[in-house]
Amino acid sequence: MRILTFDWDEKNENHIAKHGVAAFEIEEAILFCRPFYQKSRKGKYIAYAVTEEGRHLFMVFVIKGSGRIRVISARDMSEKEKRYYKKRKGVR
Repeated sequence: MRILTFDWDEKNENHIAKHGVAAFEIEEAILFCRPFYQKSRKGKYIAYAVTEEGRHLFMVFVIKGSGRIRVISARDMSEKEKRYYKKRKGVR
């Protein structure tokens, strides 16, 4: 999956802010931190990634076309999600 740009507006930025996540953290995680992607339901995707600062993020997005995505939600991973991510990435 090749992601080049993000579709941000006040609505989705405010939503992720409620979870304590900033847009720049999502962009960093998806563009530079080798996320693991999983197809979800209704055309949505999940991305699991660890930021440069070590924050484990769980992100939900839809593909808008031409390498552009719209983030629907983002939050810190649960402990179960962290274990799943580490297992999939081969990290101990």
